[in-house]
Amino acid sequence: MKKIAIITGATGGIGNEFVRQISGYELDEIWAIGRNETKLKGLCDTYGEKIVPVEADLSERNGIEKVERMLAQQQPEVRFLIHNAGIAKMAACRDFTQEEIIRTIDVNCKAPVLLCNLCIPYMKSGSNILNIASASAF
Repeated sequence: MKKIAIITGATGGIGNEFVRQISGYELDEIWAIGRNETKLKGLCDTYGEKIVPVEADLSERNGIEKVERMLAQQQPEVRFLIHNAGIAKMAACRDFTQEEIIRTIDVNCKAPVLLCNLCIPYMKSGSNILNIASASAF
């Protein structure tokens, strides 16, 4: 059974650093989740064949379902699940549309819960979940 890490928001500054740090662990693959295909390809170029680029928008149900399908097909052992994807708009509450609020909740709150629910059955003792909170919480 292959051992993997899943990192959301993998193409951003902190996400890229998580990919760099985790690439030194004894893992078969790192599933790097992000929305930007070009930046995902850059991770592959930088860190090699261990990177599995997963282009997905976690604010949309089909982004979560893509990860769900991959887990079901490959049946890996998830050693690390790092929730780093997040979005934030700094503005007065009256300046937010309902769609912006829903998208923010979907990425920052709903996606981590859904991914935990999907991944925990593939985790064993000693596996790790790391949640990064958005600065917008403050």
